[in-house]
Amino acid sequence: MSNPLHQPVIQTQRLIFRCWHQLDLDALLAFSRDPAVMQYVGDGTPWDNSEAESFLVQEQAHWQQHGYCRWALTARSLEAPVPIGFCGFVPAAEGLEIGWRLAADQWGQGLATEAAVAAIGHARDHLAASEVVATIQPGNIGSQRVATKAGLEFDKTVDRQGQQLELWRIRLSAGLVAVNINNRKQRYSEDLG
Repeated sequence: MSNPLHQPVIQTQRLIFRCWHQLDLDALLAFSRDPAVMQYVGDGTPWDNSEAESFLVQEQAHWQQHGYCRWALTARSLEAPVPIGFCGFVPAAEGLEIGWRLAADQWGQGLATEAAVAAIGHARDHLAASEVVATIQPGNIGSQRVATKAGLEFDKTVDRQGQQLELWRIRLSAGLVAVNINNRKQRYSEDLG
């Protein structure tokens, strides 16, 4: 019997969401050391080994404790299931907070939007969430576009540890999460089988 931590949690047409394991550390470091990827994360400083290791351990514990985390994203088209980013949730004062990060070579393909839409659908269908929020640094046009395409709307500016962030929000209802991507309706649902 295979380890349930290594099983897909969510699948889309191009992505697999799964739990993190120690072998993912090098891939996590590769995209979290990239200054372009980290520009709008915290103070913009690329991560070192200890920050990446702490994140990995934290997400594994979060999965065990809450049944959700910021899952590793792998591309279904790759033979080796190496993470190309992450997408998922952390609890926040405003509610269930979604976050995403992709390696820079994966940008511009709609993968972050695909991941965000699938994760939001999972939150509604499996986590009984009535809404999801995201915090985005002002000026992060890429994440603002992902949020908009995933159905989130700007709500207000909030202070997080002395940093002003935009709070985006989506209220969830039953049915598929539907978004308008490039003027065509796309629907994403989970394929757990």
